[in-house]
Amino acid sequence: MRSFLRNRGWCVLLGLAAVGYSAQVSSATEICGSCPPAPNWVDNCSLAGNDSLPTTWAVVGIDLNLDDLVDQTIVLSGPTTIHRAAPVGTNPATIQTEILSMILTGGDVTLRAGAGGTPALLASSGTVTEQTGDNTQADSFFDVFFEIDLGAGQKVYNHTALHVAAVTTCAPPAADFLKVNPSPVSLFSQPVGGIEMARIITVKHSTFPKFGACCLPANGCVLNISDVDCHAMPGGHFLGTGSTSCTHNPNGSCKLGACCRPNNVCTLDTTYDECVKLGGRYEGDGSTACYHDAAGNCIPTVSEWGVVVMAMLVLTAGTIVVMRRRAAVA
Repeated sequence: MRSFLRNRGWCVLLGLAAVGYSAQVSSATEICGSCPPAPNWVDNCSLAGNDSLPTTWAVVGIDLNLDDLVDQTIVLSGPTTIHRAAPVGTNPATIQTEILSMILTGGDVTLRAGAGGTPALLASSGTVTEQTGDNTQADSFFDVFFEIDLGAGQKVYNHTALHVAAVTTCAPPAADFLKVNPSPVSLFSQPVGGIEMARIITVKHSTFPKFGACCLPANGCVLNISDVDCHAMPGGHFLGTGSTSCTHNPNGSCKLGACCRPNNVCTLDTTYDECVKLGGRYEGDGSTACYHDAAGNCIPTVSEWGVVVMAMLVLTAGTIVVMRRRAAVA
């Protein structure tokens, strides 16, 4: 079957998706349609119900020769329906969730998750838990069990749950759920037992994918593409929702820079949009370093210092004018 996977150019993908949602008995299909962002939003989602994500996208890194390295990246898309229970507890509040149905397709491959079916799959359950340090955010995870139909009667299954997680601020959220299992997730030829055929190394599942420009090496640029598809392309950098052009260096490479993040973290070769998603500050095109203070916080750049100095000069000038007017009146 391993040769079959290689010949098809496909392998298995994750079954990921979902996040805790809450509030409203009726199904939600839009971002934050069930529960909008707010302090204690998990607590406030008081009614159980189902939420539907009409089109989710997943990018999966697959190991075909069992050496724990990504040999192929595949992209699948399709709908996902999540059930959420009423929240329990306070500070933090928690919502129990379960993937009722997830069907993702790409080429001849179909991924199915959700309890039941033939053969029966285990339930893919999870939780959404309010963060104790910031009640506007919640930690969401799912343990996903799935079947991958490769066509021609060939199917593979995971025996160990694929654990995916994201931080969310509403329900349903626009979030990227990432594989957080410390080890690869093996795929077998049978739901129980069978032969190990491949392994899942990385997973990114976007609940509401974004569309814009994708900057590629050698002056390449693809417009109106999802961020998921862009990141699946070799050297692809998504330039943000609604972006309509790419900028390159003289050698044809994408204009990238350093991303300064708290706790002395510096991520190189990022776009502005990628840096913002990481919660960092973009240091500018061509930047190759970040600067932190003793506490690990980002030090303002030269341009930011310029704004600070300008503000101080304006304040000083205003103070002098006021003092002169007072002196003249006296």
